[in-house]
Formats: sequence, structure tokens, C-alpha cells
Amino acid sequence: MNINARFLRKTGLLLVTAITVAWLSGCGGSPRTALPGKDTVTFSRVVSLTPSVTRSMYQLEAEDRLAGCSSYCVVEEKDSIVVAGSVIGPDIEKIVSLRPDLVILSEFISENDVKTLEKFGLRVEVFRSPESFDELCLQFIRLGQLTGKEKEAEQIAADIKDEVRLLSDEWEQKSPKPGVFMQIGSSPIFTVLPGTYMDDYIKFCGAENIAADLTNGIVGREFVVAKNPDYIFIVTMGVAGDLEKEQWSRFSLMNAVRQNNIHILDSRIACEPTPENFIKTLRLMAGYMGKELDGQPLSDQ
Repeated sequence: MNINARFLRKTGLLLVTAITVAWLSGCGGSPRTALPGKDTVTFSRVVSLTPSVTRSMYQLEAEDRLAGCSSYCVVEEKDSIVVAGSVIGPDIEKIVSLRPDLVILSEFISENDVKTLEKFGLRVEVFRSPESFDELCLQFIRLGQLTGKEKEAEQIAADIKDEVRLLSDEWEQKSPKPGVFMQIGSSPIFTVLPGTYMDDYIKFCGAENIAADLTNGIVGREFVVAKNPDYIFIVTMGVAGDLEKEQWSRFSLMNAVRQNNIHILDSRIACEPTPENFIKTLRLMAGYMGKELDGQPLSDQ
């Protein structure tokens, strides 16, 4: 589906910032965090302030149920979806005026805002940043349950899981494993940590995360140079990514530089946790890393 973007220019960077804040602070989901389960009803008027949820609703062809979205969500212009807040701040008055039967929020919304919405009798569910590809798929299925698209969500998740399993099984046995530095954000430099769905990109490519032993994601260039990664993936958008690539290219003795293996990934895909975005990112990374399946380079698929 071709989606015309209606989003602020800083969409990708804000999303990256939100993710880094969650990891740095050790945020978990609130007690209302969405988990797999059965609801006796489905919801027909949904306000989603979570970009990945909004994108998933399009992927499930449930966009007709969208009554409102955040200013950072990507929607089709023809749908005229009302903006009802941002990823980190709901417009309470606007949301209430839309009369939704379900409000889906990110974990970055304050508990006070959640309670305020509930006082108006609104059903609220919080979707946190998933800690793994498996959790990402569970959240997708949960959204399908909430929007009457459970079978469709289960099928999409199953198909993508099969492809991910096929690819990761193919590469898991190969050695030695290349070292990967995956950068999100540039001021400060922040790296992907273990226990996150983005770390699964690296593992499923049969590689090793050079930050595997870290618990704090802020790193200096000296750390990266000392680890001498074989690949550097910069998750950002626009000029910032090009500038970071230029900065890393100055370290001419680093393997990733010598082998011309510094690549930019679009944060609007890599940082929006949906099954389809996950497999798109995995294919792209695998293609850059020269991975093949049945003799066919993935970059050609």
C-alpha cells in the first residue's frame, strides 16, 4: 500500500529519542500494557497515538476504524484522520470529542493522562516498546483481536515468522559471526542494546552486537573504534544519517570503513515495530551483509 506521509519532519528522530529514553530509564509497560488475550467485543472507533499501531491498522486493512491519530503517525491523506495529540502527549479534549470506544497509547504517555481518559469512561490500552520480535508479533495479534482482524493478524504474523525463521536458521550456523554496531541517534550516540526487538535484527542476521555486554546505550566513538565492527548501521533519516556516515568514514582502519560497510536504515521503518517493518529491515540488513538464501542475494528480492 502506498501511503502518503502526513508527519512532522522530525518524525523519525523523535521516535528514536522516545525509544532511547525508554531503554535508558528502564521503562516497562504500565499495568494496562496490551497483552495477548480475548475480548468479547471489538472496537470500531479507535484513537491511536502510537505510530506503529497506526501503521499496523493499515497493514491489517482496519484503517476505517481509525478515528484519530498522533501528529507523528503516517496515514493516507484521503482518510482525513483527526490529529488528537502526539506520541508523548494526548489532546484530552480532542480525544473525548471524537467519542472513541478504544484509545491506544504508547508507554511514554503519563499515568495521569491515562487516568484522566479513563475518568471519561474511555477504554485505554498501552502498547510498550516490544523487547523482542516475538513480543512484537504478539502485540500485532492483540491489535487484530481488538479491531476484528484477529485471523488476518495471525496469518500475517505466522507468514513473517516463517520467513524470519528460515533466514535466521540459514545464517545461525555460519561462522565467524561478523560484529555489528547499530546506531540510533547522534547527540548523543546511542546503540541498540540486548533485550530489545532491534537487537533481534542483528541476531537473526547471524551477527554479534558489539554492545552485547552494555546496559547503558550511550557510547563514544572510541568504544566503537575499539570494538572494530565489520558493519555499521545508522538508524536515522535525512541529513543526520549522511553526516554520521561521513564521521565514521574518517576511521579508515576500522573494518566497516575499509570494507565500505556503513549503511543507513530509515528510522520510520526500523523503529516502528510491526511484523512487516521488521522483515523489511531484516531483508535490507541481510542484503547489505551479503547474505543469500538458496543462492539468491536478498538485496535482489
